[in-house]
Amino acid sequence: MDDLLVLAPNGRWAAFVTEFLSRPRHLGIREISFSAVSLSLGQEQFLQSSGGHLSQLRRSRFEHCLVFIDEERSDDRQLEQLTTDLEKVWDSDAAVIVADPSVESWMLEGHRAFSRIPQLRGIDVRRWFAETGIWPMGTDMPDQPRHAVEALFSAFRIEPSNAHYRLIARHFPLRLDQLHSTSFRRLMLQLHAWFPG
Repeated sequence: MDDLLVLAPNGRWAAFVTEFLSRPRHLGIREISFSAVSLSLGQEQFLQSSGGHLSQLRRSRFEHCLVFIDEERSDDRQLEQLTTDLEKVWDSDAAVIVADPSVESWMLEGHRAFSRIPQLRGIDVRRWFAETGIWPMGTDMPDQPRHAVEALFSAFRIEPSNAHYRLIARHFPLRLDQLHSTSFRRLMLQLHAWFPG
């Protein structure tokens, strides 16, 4: 039986999270076996409404399950139902992680990792955001993180691909004490609870 099933709303989410899970030492957890199931872009509502059923189909193969949702595309009623459905199937061995407001806000916490993308080598990404007015200095996060990342990629003609999300996650500085996002910290603490190092 594998350790963890990941249900992600799209391939970018899955690439970002599974790259993290491939770094157990940095996460402070033991090495785990996992598999990710991702939906097509725009399928967040389907995942919220049917995530419990999707996870149930794979329950016999996994000890734990994480379902990821972007807060900006979430529905409170559906999230409540999803949590209830997961509890029926997994008891306390499943969790819904809602990124506030999106996975891009998590990525921007480690903005220095963007320099690993070839087109951004030598670019001070944080300064670029400030100079364009997208993310003023002295603020914790841009108003719209997803649009900020899209603007950066567009300006430097970068395809917002799964591979680029994976590359950023590979070089992201994973330090629990330096994470500002409550939802990101929740993910880390959940992994520590299930898979202590």
